Amino acid sequence: RTLPGTRRMAAALEASAARRELEAAMATRDKLEAEAEAITSELESPGPNGEPPATVKAPLVDREGFPRGDIDVHRARILRHRLACIQTDHKAAMKRIEELLAVALGPSDQAGPRAAPASKPFATIAQVRAGSPADRAGFRVDDEVVAFGDVASLADLKAWTMAHVNETFTVTVNRDGRRLHLRVTPQAWPGDGILGCNFLPVST
Repeated sequence: RTLPGTRRMAAALEASAARRELEAAMATRDKLEAEAEAITSELESPGPNGEPPATVKAPLVDREGFPRGDIDVHRARILRHRLACIQTDHKAAMKRIEELLAVALGPSDQAGPRAAPASKPFATIAQVRAGSPADRAGFRVDDEVVAFGDVASLADLKAWTMAHVNETFTVTVNRDGRRLHLRVTPQAWPGDGILGCNFLPVST
């Protein structure tokens, strides 16, 4: 028969181990995000001699089906392949982080954060670039973000976005006393980033 004190000690040890693994998983996530951002920046930037950007999604062959001569096709293919691998690895890392949080925080600690997205904004939209994915989704300056996909924290917003490139999800905002549910798809576009907007923390 296991004594209550022994069970509590075992749970504490398990939570401690989970926290250590969680730190490692979050470090991996951060490295993947940094690499993905660097690759996206290179693909979306003109070449050293003024060549057009290869972009993340533009065709690498011309109308006749031959490799384009105005870009480094080989380099673009390598970068795109690596970006796809990073996105897969990032999703796996995020899933593992969620699993570890359940152990590291414990049931009593997790109950609160899930309820928060229902009412309390955590960020405001400071800028929306014309023609961007955020603009097409209907984001507006001064919108108060209540929920961004499955997260309700400004610290988690970037990770969620990077894990859902080319995927559509719901962003809940408060605007002029109304609550709106907007559908956005982070993706490459002619401007900077994959959303085309900036966020600021809500003033308290």
